[in-house]
Amino acid sequence: MIPLSSSARETAQAELDLARVRRAKVALIERASAFGELDPPQLFGTVTQIIRAIHALEPGRISSLPEPINSSATMPPQEPYRLAEAVRRVLPELRKLDRYEHRAAVRRDQAVRALSVESV
Repeated sequence: MIPLSSSARETAQAELDLARVRRAKVALIERASAFGELDPPQLFGTVTQIIRAIHALEPGRISSLPEPINSSATMPPQEPYRLAEAVRRVLPELRKLDRYEHRAAVRRDQAVRALSVESV
């Protein structure tokens, strides 16, 4: 078995990171397209809202908690509009992944250059 140089290992690791980040981007967009958002809908945004709802459940005030808004109902029904809206909704996360992808590509390119120098 031929031992791998550190440049070859760095190249391989960076390629794996690139593949991983690309899969994560696709998964984010698919989840947003299917469900309308990344996180499940929440009934309350703050602890104060939870306390008010608990007090409102006392006899005679209200009988049940409000239903969460279904984010997928606000998604356009047809492609490519649905895909465009999904991308818009996950854009902040996609930007973060894009920065990570760029750093991995730079690491890969540097390792490939170092590998070509080693082989000379």
